[in-house]
Amino acid sequence: MQPKRVQANGRQKRRVAALGDGPSEALVALGMTPLEAEAYAFLVRVGASTGYRIAQGIGRPAGNLYKSLEALESKGFVLSADEHDGRLYRAVPVSEIGASVVRRLERAAAQAAHELATTEAPQPDDRLYAIVDLDAALERARAMIAGASDFVLMTACPVFMEELAAALAEASARHVAVGIKAFAPIEIAGTHVVLDARGERAWREGPGQWMSMSADGSSMLNVLVDREGHTLQTAHWSENAMLNWQMYTGLSTNVLLAEAEALIARGVAGPEAMRALDAMHRLQPPVSGGKSALQRRYRASSAAGKHGVRGASRGKRST
Repeated sequence: MQPKRVQANGRQKRRVAALGDGPSEALVALGMTPLEAEAYAFLVRVGASTGYRIAQGIGRPAGNLYKSLEALESKGFVLSADEHDGRLYRAVPVSEIGASVVRRLERAAAQAAHELATTEAPQPDDRLYAIVDLDAALERARAMIAGASDFVLMTACPVFMEELAAALAEASARHVAVGIKAFAPIEIAGTHVVLDARGERAWREGPGQWMSMSADGSSMLNVLVDREGHTLQTAHWSENAMLNWQMYTGLSTNVLLAEAEALIARGVAGPEAMRALDAMHRLQPPVSGGKSALQRRYRASSAAGKHGVRGASRGKRST
């Protein structure tokens, strides 16, 4: 079987296919109200029209509709022109709207980041946070990959590999070690991909498609979706140092074991097998982010406690 080469727009295609209520849901997601979405869709189908004709076409009161058309125009979603028989409205192509919305959100996000920037060191946060939106979970995964400086380790089903392939390739190009246990053949430039011997049967017989990921052993993400990859079942993210140490240890061992099983299945043994396993040393740094955090947090306090006990003992003996 040839490794799968990922298409970047796979999730967008699935999301469109999953929308069963026509275009209105997608248009609302772009920032339109339901009434604005109806008016816009009418203009796309029919072409330039007056507000009165639009109101008749969608069966809505003209008074309310004119306010919606003004809002659409102010957002840059429609254009207007004065004609002898009234004001005409024309839909801006949805591709232009999408690009405009993306740029507007990017500017707003950059401004918010600037205004909220702080030079204070973040305090340790040991909480386990739930993520209830699939797109938010995927963006968190991309942010973790983009922020990694040493390594990214993950085990992931096909829907996640498709979504994160570009981000993983970019991380590898930055000389971040990337190790993946996958469940279907896939090629991602610069990464070390090991195929689980069970293949797709592992997730087709399970609760859905899942992903577990560690970035530098400092942050972790677990996500489970349905088998089709449309619906989020559960997702959790954490910077808890102890959980991250355990996650890193488990994932590194998991990837190494899958590699060893693959070598045995191919009949590779002896020095050749050892060389192949040694080549994975970048995926097993001796100290991960979580372990380092625990050392910084508790070694100093442990040492201080021991000195205190010794001091008290010496004081007793001297009395």
